[in-house]
Amino acid sequence: MPGTNLLIKNMVCNRCVLAVEKILLSEAIPFQAVMLGQVILSRALTEDQKSRLVTRCRAIGFELIDSRTTTLVESIKL
Repeated sequence: MPGTNLLIKNMVCNRCVLAVEKILLSEAIPFQAVMLGQVILSRALTEDQKSRLVTRCRAIGFELIDSRTTTLVESIKL
């Protein structure tokens, strides 16, 4: 089963990767991999999980990317 791909804005270094991994683990969100600007989840998020993830990521300066245009811009940057 392929994982759900999630794009995160403002991840620039390995510490960012570790910070996002820590959030995912503390929220009990199963994931396959965390890379700069991208998380591959084991399964789709529930609305509650997504809401908590957005809040926790914003608190440390990251932003989940939902729009197609922003996704394209971040892909080009990476």
